[in-house]
Amino acid sequence: MATPEETLFEIVVRSVPQWYLAEVGPYSYQLNLDGYQKTFHSQRAPTPSLKRLLEWVNEHLPIWKASLPTILTPASITRISEELALHWLSIRSTAVEWARLLAYCDDLRLQSDENASVSRNLIVSPGAEGHGDLADPALVKPFAKLGGSGYTYFRVDGALRPRWTPQIRPWMDR
Repeated sequence: MATPEETLFEIVVRSVPQWYLAEVGPYSYQLNLDGYQKTFHSQRAPTPSLKRLLEWVNEHLPIWKASLPTILTPASITRISEELALHWLSIRSTAVEWARLLAYCDDLRLQSDENASVSRNLIVSPGAEGHGDLADPALVKPFAKLGGSGYTYFRVDGALRPRWTPQIRPWMDR
């Protein structure tokens, strides 16, 4: 059975796509927790953003260890992975309400349209200003079929407000 430290190390490394566990690799990094140390690797040189993320992760490992339940559940793993992802996204751009965006995506995960999953393609443009709220229940249903196509996307600002085209905006103001 894995120790809490080993479990946390695995969760963290799995959460960052370019990080992996192996004996050797071109670039090596370390996670440290209560005297335990784990070396992991990446194919890419560390960027300043990734260095910041690694420092933040090492600071948060004791907090996550204290919050781990005795029996690990998918929800507890997801919580740590999501917290890590939100921090990474906030390093990349503070102009986007990432928690709001992830909550919206999580709500979509629980929806279906005649037993077909509901999906959206979103282009987030933090510098632009949108109108309305894409998470508004009055908009979710009408745009379910339109937005679920692989050929359709919604351009939203950093607060998940759609940037409507001139043809749709007058309709939204009614």
